[in-house]
Amino acid sequence: MTLIYTLNYHLGILERHETVTIASLLAREKMSELEKISEEQKGVFPAPYSDYSYESSIRESLLPGISEVSLIVRRDKEEIRFSELVRKPK
Repeated sequence: MTLIYTLNYHLGILERHETVTIASLLAREKMSELEKISEEQKGVFPAPYSDYSYESSIRESLLPGISEVSLIVRRDKEEIRFSELVRKPK
């Protein structure tokens, strides 16, 4: 019984790490895109990652010429938030 519990526990940890890793890679790509177009977006990533969704927001920062880009990537119950300061496009 202990062996089955331990195996299930570790498989759960492995699945969460996989989700966080994939979400981080998808977010990095989406953040690069948002830096260029500078508009809020909401949607789902293309296949094979269609079970991951995203929502972005852009706010003015206190620094002149700088915006704060925030991105939330979700999969099932997991939610990962990213934020970055970027120069406003001219």
